[in-house]
Amino acid sequence: MIRFVDGKGVASMLAKSFDQQLESLLNRETNATGGGSKLLARYNSTQQALMTEVFNKINAVEPHMTDHGYRHVRQVQENALRLLSDDGSVGRRGGITSIELYCLGMMILLHDAGMIHGRSNHHKQVAKLFNRFVPDAATRRHERSLIVAAARAHTGTAPDGSADTLKSVDQFDHLDGQPLRLRELAAVLRLADELAEGPDRTSRYLQESEFYPSPARAHHEYSSAVSVFIDRTYRRIVMKYDVEVRGSNNAENHELQLQTHLHHIYRRILKTDRERRYTREYSEFLRPFESTEVSFNFHCRGELLDCEDLSPVRLPELEVPNGLGSSDGPEAFWQSREAYDPTRLIPQLLSKCEEVPLP
Repeated sequence: MIRFVDGKGVASMLAKSFDQQLESLLNRETNATGGGSKLLARYNSTQQALMTEVFNKINAVEPHMTDHGYRHVRQVQENALRLLSDDGSVGRRGGITSIELYCLGMMILLHDAGMIHGRSNHHKQVAKLFNRFVPDAATRRHERSLIVAAARAHTGTAPDGSADTLKSVDQFDHLDGQPLRLRELAAVLRLADELAEGPDRTSRYLQESEFYPSPARAHHEYSSAVSVFIDRTYRRIVMKYDVEVRGSNNAENHELQLQTHLHHIYRRILKTDRERRYTREYSEFLRPFESTEVSFNFHCRGELLDCEDLSPVRLPELEVPNGLGSSDGPEAFWQSREAYDPTRLIPQLLSKCEEVPLP
């Protein structure tokens, strides 16, 4: 929900972008110690170089993936701001510090840049990209170790082979004489990246042209359906799905497609909720997020289908018991919510769709 203050949806927009807020904090640091201007120059130079040589080239290397270019980076930045404060404005007393926001910014810039070498093990390319695109990288070896360790932890496996990547990131560290809550920053990056989903990450035209092969198609359909709202004030992650139901004479094929789509959505809901619960264990910044709330709208031929029995779902702490890296199937979502069982839901949706007049 968007809360309105003085007639404006304050919670739905950020007063300043990530870059603007970073600049403001680092300028304040410059006035105090003289060190912020160098950090800001390094960040801006790295970002510009990646925009020119990497972000807009990833699609040529991985044309069937959802967007992992600069638009994705901006979404992760905005998500991070919303995770860190109620209104997306950081830097208040007791919140994230200027050096922490700088490091988080560098992590976000580099976390997926390795996609330029292909999706496989892209998180292991962070050092290579740091060395190539960060000015004076050779003299910033400690910074490189921090950024590499935290950015790598957004996916993949830990050194011990488990999925618990955050435990291998040092809880506390320092940069340029200032303390860092490094593990907390890595946790914020990981959740901000998980929540960076939505229609902007795909092309509706290419979907309709059947450009994306299976199984990539499922990820693009998911991006088209989901919208995410990070609601720190009410301590929740809100995920809403708008799903298109196609009715025709080929009902069996459409039923299979809808079942596949719903199964993928259910899996992603469980995965996102596990990420919420997992990351908040490692970060006080994320501790406020106590639940994931999910709701669905189903559409057919431009009409909203009546699905009154589909009440919103709230996934509180520990509702899915198997933990990070578990193999929970989609049935874990509907086993205690019969209305969402595809064998019950899909026939109802197709029947309602057939009642909608052709345009």
